Amino acid sequence: MICKGTAYLQIALFCSTVYTFAWICIDRYSAMMKPARYADQSLTRCKCWIVFSWITSLLLCCPIIIARMQVVFYEDAQLCVLNWSATTAYSMTMFILVFLPTAVTIANIGYKIISAVRNPDDLEENQRAMIENDPNFILTLFLLVAFILSWLPLLALKIYEYLWPVPPDIDLSMITFIFTWLGIMGPSSRFLIYMFTNGTFRRSVVELSPCLTCCCNRRNRSEYRDITYGGYL
Repeated sequence: MICKGTAYLQIALFCSTVYTFAWICIDRYSAMMKPARYADQSLTRCKCWIVFSWITSLLLCCPIIIARMQVVFYEDAQLCVLNWSATTAYSMTMFILVFLPTAVTIANIGYKIISAVRNPDDLEENQRAMIENDPNFILTLFLLVAFILSWLPLLALKIYEYLWPVPPDIDLSMITFIFTWLGIMGPSSRFLIYMFTNGTFRRSVVELSPCLTCCCNRRNRSEYRDITYGGYL
């Protein structure tokens, strides 16, 4: 049951990640094509998108726990994974409901956004102003590139093993372990990207962290120390 739970969490988190990327692309496309209407978009609508992504991901992965699906321990990566070859119907369902629509959405909208950024003269004035003044378009590109690069080494390794079988005397278990966990930890790079590129996100993190807030308050007070009376202004 623990092994099934691990496989369930892996697939659910991956599904929520790709759904989130699709919604981010749709959000950026809406901001670019209809900036006037996008300004009136409420925060509640964005929250509904996030809730929908998580609920859908969690429900789609429930058969892993409920049904008798085969979960195997992948020794090279030290992980319990779903045996996709033994669950053909479920694999096709996940491909049709999750991977195919999100991949098409991300590729199509991403191409349109990149084309618009490269050819700003073809856009209207308000659309061009939105792209020039909103750094989230470039930030979205960084997030997609970071996600793809995190899984690219493992994908390249598996393609290499499929095309050119590895001799028995060559052990690739350590490389497989590193590349697998690189892909798993890849989405965490979003936090670092936001921290380095988005000032609003940094301020929100500081406000939500009591320790950081105390440190910042203490530092701000020390900057206005009254050296005459030894107190704080």
